[in-house]
Amino acid sequence: MVCMSGCSADALRPRSSLPPAPAVVDFFADPFTAWPLLLPGMQAQGFSSFDREGGNADGFRGLYGTLSRNAQGESVIVHAVGPGVLRTLWFTGEEEGGELLDLGVLRFYLDGEEAPRFVAKAEAFFAGRAPPFVKPLVADNHISSGAYVSWKAIPFAKALVVTTSRPPRFFAAQVDTFSPDTRVESFDPYYPSKSGEALFRRALQGRWGDTTFRTVPLRYEHSGAGTIEGLRFTPRGSRSTEALNRARVQISFDGAAKPQVDVPLGFFFGSALGEVDIRAVAFSLAPGGSYENRFPMPFWQGFSLTIKGMDGVVELAVGKARDPKHAGIFHARYAYVKEPSYGVDVELLSFKGAGKLVGTVLGVTPRAPEDTRWWEGDLRSYADGMQTPRLHGTGVEDDHLGGWSNTFFCNPFSLPMHGAPASHLVGQYGPQLNAHLSAYRLYPGLPFFRSISHGMEHGSENLIDVEYRAVAFFYAHDGVSLVSADALDLFDGRERDAHGYEVEGAQSLEEVESAFEGRGYATLVTGKVFPHRGRARFLLRPSQANHGCFLRRRFDQKQGGQRAAVVVDGRAVTEWYAPGGNGVLRWAEDQVFLPARVTRGKERIQVDILPRKESPLWAPARYELLCVQQGKDTGLANTGR
Repeated sequence: MVCMSGCSADALRPRSSLPPAPAVVDFFADPFTAWPLLLPGMQAQGFSSFDREGGNADGFRGLYGTLSRNAQGESVIVHAVGPGVLRTLWFTGEEEGGELLDLGVLRFYLDGEEAPRFVAKAEAFFAGRAPPFVKPLVADNHISSGAYVSWKAIPFAKALVVTTSRPPRFFAAQVDTFSPDTRVESFDPYYPSKSGEALFRRALQGRWGDTTFRTVPLRYEHSGAGTIEGLRFTPRGSRSTEALNRARVQISFDGAAKPQVDVPLGFFFGSALGEVDIRAVAFSLAPGGSYENRFPMPFWQGFSLTIKGMDGVVELAVGKARDPKHAGIFHARYAYVKEPSYGVDVELLSFKGAGKLVGTVLGVTPRAPEDTRWWEGDLRSYADGMQTPRLHGTGVEDDHLGGWSNTFFCNPFSLPMHGAPASHLVGQYGPQLNAHLSAYRLYPGLPFFRSISHGMEHGSENLIDVEYRAVAFFYAHDGVSLVSADALDLFDGRERDAHGYEVEGAQSLEEVESAFEGRGYATLVTGKVFPHRGRARFLLRPSQANHGCFLRRRFDQKQGGQRAAVVVDGRAVTEWYAPGGNGVLRWAEDQVFLPARVTRGKERIQVDILPRKESPLWAPARYELLCVQQGKDTGLANTGR
């Protein structure tokens, strides 16, 4: 393939670079720029009321709705160390339908300030009567079917704490954090960005500006560099669910041997159950009219498009090429699980490589009315081989930002970033309704640098037998990898000596027999931790040509609130904070990012961990240094000491 006129030869070079740490791209201002980008150090962090013992008491008994209490006695539900941005905030009430949201007052504390930056009564907040938290950026339980949701982005430069005056039962939040070098201007309620409002209103109205579409054949090839900015399809003939799910959309970018997009047509446009009204940021579907997918799809050599199994009119909007150093290749991958395995999560996406997950469309088919409570299965999303999930949900309706299954099934809805646009009731078993479900969830992005495993339980503890169909939308960065550069197991004296490990205020090695939260909750792991109160110092070897490194810790989280400063070669880099604790499932893994300015080109780095005075015992078992770099993952970067 050749480059069309107007594009440079640079557009054909390998997509193997990463952008430096810039100011945060405002997702709500321009998701079509931010979605394909992968920033070194970016991480998604979830907070929720999931059952810390692995069962289904997610919020029913009110045990897990509070991380801690602050000095004012408020319930802390989010405590993140930045720079970063709060993406979503979700609650549901204590009764069916979520009518009661007895939280009192919401408070948002930024950057260590003693006074909250923003205060509002919960009912006014989600009713849109507390500017700048206005509709459609917020939705109450009558709009989001049993739940209360905010999509208003709250950026912070150093830290964010969200509290409620009364402890919630069911809640969830997603926070994105970035490299410590990222410049973020903290949220100002008096001068807020209004970009999200405009984006959401356009999605709900189905108005996308002046994008120019042109008609192409059902089989079409395009040469040169550019970006598919919109794909519109108007079917001819049957529009039944069976027809839409039998037909397929296939797209191959840059001469790939296999299509990066190969999914049922209905799912590609947001629906697992045929023609329903969908008005989302990434796709729309108008019954009797046209369907549209608006995920940006960059390419540098060309693409081939095929729609098979259904006749219709295809229209494309093709725009300028993206910078090949920064943007990933768009993928849409279909998963069908007819008979899920007992005790094993259903995988919506399992992928090895680097990239960013940006959305899913889910279809669930119970076989009989009595096959209920499959919706109690929790979302569990893992990145880069970590044994602690980045996101841990509380149930299918909750993870799609609705609430209470009967309410969820009886009130279909479509909103810009989430929805359950269709449910077909199949009967009632006791007080529980049951239904075939179509739901979608869009993310600002769940980044990964080595792998992702994104799935959910089929019922609490994976005990319910129902069918799952899903499409995952993600971007893959082929030339980026995460290499295991070095590791220090603290139980091993020789390892400590080899890494020059020194520690002040050390306790004796302690053996822990417990399990990890998430999928591993029933698997006992025996290991030793080396808790301490004073400074710990050790040496690690990064891979030299890196774009920064994650410092990962395996630790005992019996005592929550472990907090420490991280210093590299005498330079303060970041704060390490683990807000939650778990005295039952004690093992956990977390990580902080060390930017390239302190890791790149060095044979060794000296790391100091300085626990804060207010912190409980810092209780590590293992440290590992994983470095972001170009090229494929070749395993251990430093084979010698």
